[in-house]
Amino acid sequence: MRKIKISLAYNGAYGMGEKYDCLNQKGKTVINKVQEKFCFQGEKTYCAAPFFWTDTGFGLYVDTCETTTFVFGEDYIEVEMPESAKIKTFSGTPEEILREYMSLFGKAVLPPEWVFGIWASANRWNTQKDVEELLEKLRKYDFPTSVIVLEAWSDEATFYVWNGAK
Repeated sequence: MRKIKISLAYNGAYGMGEKYDCLNQKGKTVINKVQEKFCFQGEKTYCAAPFFWTDTGFGLYVDTCETTTFVFGEDYIEVEMPESAKIKTFSGTPEEILREYMSLFGKAVLPPEWVFGIWASANRWNTQKDVEELLEKLRKYDFPTSVIVLEAWSDEATFYVWNGAK
């Protein structure tokens, strides 16, 4: 692992992937790795991105899938990353930084139309009967659902088939 330290004045650092603890990461140490956590994710994320930008026009991306650590100090940012990781820096307005960052991955493609419809999801559906009752209510009330998400968070390690499913 190698460390770099960047000295700069800034009030806010934003990014780091899908985060649940706060928008501004200043004052935090962010360990950027995928961590599955059902409730109260806090600083954990299953959609990590080793990228941030500051309100003073600086951005940085670490090109790696390995764990990285970012310390967002008062007047510095320290990054710990694998030796082989490449770094890309950005400068400009937030729009310019984000545009240049996104250009690294190619133009985004819109997902299929059904993705934009209404999704029904509940962690309490754990039997076939529960889902069949849901489907009946959706038909009865002509509710335009495009996706039903069936989750079994409480037993992900051993869950193969629902109670009573046929």
